[in-house]
Amino acid sequence: MGFAVIIPSLDPDENFIDIVKGLCPDPEHPVIVVDDGSKEELKYIFRRIGEIPFCDVLTHDVNHGQGRALKTAFAYYKEHYPRLLGVVIGDCDGQHSLEDFKNVMNMLASQPDSIILGVRDFTGDNVPAKSRFGNRFNYTVFNFLYGGDATDTQTGLRGFPTGLIDWLLHVKGERFEYMTYMLTQARIDGIGIKPVPIETIYINENAGSHYRVVIDSIRVLPALFGPFFKLWKMTLTGFVIDLAAFVFLYLCLSGFSMAKRLLLATVLAWAAALAVTFILKRVTRLAAKKKRSGNMLKPLALNFVLMLVLLGLLFLFAYALGWNLWAFKVILGLCLILVSVKLQMKLFYHKNPVEKV
Repeated sequence: MGFAVIIPSLDPDENFIDIVKGLCPDPEHPVIVVDDGSKEELKYIFRRIGEIPFCDVLTHDVNHGQGRALKTAFAYYKEHYPRLLGVVIGDCDGQHSLEDFKNVMNMLASQPDSIILGVRDFTGDNVPAKSRFGNRFNYTVFNFLYGGDATDTQTGLRGFPTGLIDWLLHVKGERFEYMTYMLTQARIDGIGIKPVPIETIYINENAGSHYRVVIDSIRVLPALFGPFFKLWKMTLTGFVIDLAAFVFLYLCLSGFSMAKRLLLATVLAWAAALAVTFILKRVTRLAAKKKRSGNMLKPLALNFVLMLVLLGLLFLFAYALGWNLWAFKVILGLCLILVSVKLQMKLFYHKNPVEKV
């Protein structure tokens, strides 16, 4: 069994016909092209592509965006090619060579439970400045929030096993931001992301790209930060409650020594934050009619260990060394949130929804 190739397209030039022919579609490697609302005078390009054997052309009457075009193709693939091993998606502007498509397919065949990214080298002189900056910003933030060492999170050449098609259909995003949501959700769900080097090709300074630097960069920001804060909003809520309770308790315990005030305020504030977040989670879960999942003891144990670390560092720097208690408490609390998030993501959030074909 082989792999299908999916290419969403908007207002391509005639070279797109040669790109599709070069992929040599056959029963084991069909090509699915999505016309995402191209101009009427360019429809002949898709008609000619539709005449190529084993090439399917899907049409949106108006432009819906890259994400929706890909979802249309994924749904079509699911219905017509469920026995193939997976799909490789690419761009229509000639930035991916035939060899690159083959390399992604080969990597996908050897890593059937992972997402495959065709990663480019952005150190060359042929890379437009806006592309170099945009990609570096994107992968730096992505790696910081979700972990890993990705070096190209904006690549259009990607491979997915068939078992991920249903997952892909439920990933958020309708336009360019969909490509980022894929990766952030994959990290949260514990799906492997494997790189394979590809050529770095930019034609006419990437003039054929429909990526709008300002508008689409703004669209990508929620895809980068949104899943992180949505997943960890209870952790952030707990931090705020812990901080407020600590300040309140520390001031109320003014009759005790500083050591006892630190101990009691830290432990009681931790317990208060834990109790409130537990109730909020339970109320949210009941409202959504979801069952409790996972072992609660492991996150609780991690939370307790981090509280002890916080207490120890407060005693060392605020009590023993005389550092400013309030500033250090806030800074240390935020640092421990990041540690907690990364540890929880690594230890507890590995659902891996890949279904075997």
